[in-house]
Amino acid sequence: MSSLIRALIVDDEAELRELLRLYLEASGRCEVVGEATDGHHAIRLARALQPDVVILDIKMPGLSGLDALADIRRAAADARILVYSSGGPAEHDEALQRGAHAYRRKGGPLRQVVQDVTSLAERLSK
Repeated sequence: MSSLIRALIVDDEAELRELLRLYLEASGRCEVVGEATDGHHAIRLARALQPDVVILDIKMPGLSGLDALADIRRAAADARILVYSSGGPAEHDEALQRGAHAYRRKGGPLRQVVQDVTSLAERLSK
């Protein structure tokens, strides 16, 4: 892959969005093209920006990530969705059933999120 991976970060916590942005952009492989704070905002940005990968939290005010997932997939059909949330096994299973491509539980090293984003984007380009 020669071009940067275009990522959209969706999380209601500003500090986490900033940390994710720093890690993704420091990797030299990613460009954060947008940040959303809830599901409604995520759908609008996904449609407008057509990211390669969406990093999506589940628990947010307004429209949750789970409830927005199908609309995000329709808005940016080629994007890969990484659910990045603090839920347990039931949330993991539901996210995948609703169309997420991968799930990463919050709390681990952020470099793992960068690896997930890179892996998903590589699958997109094949």
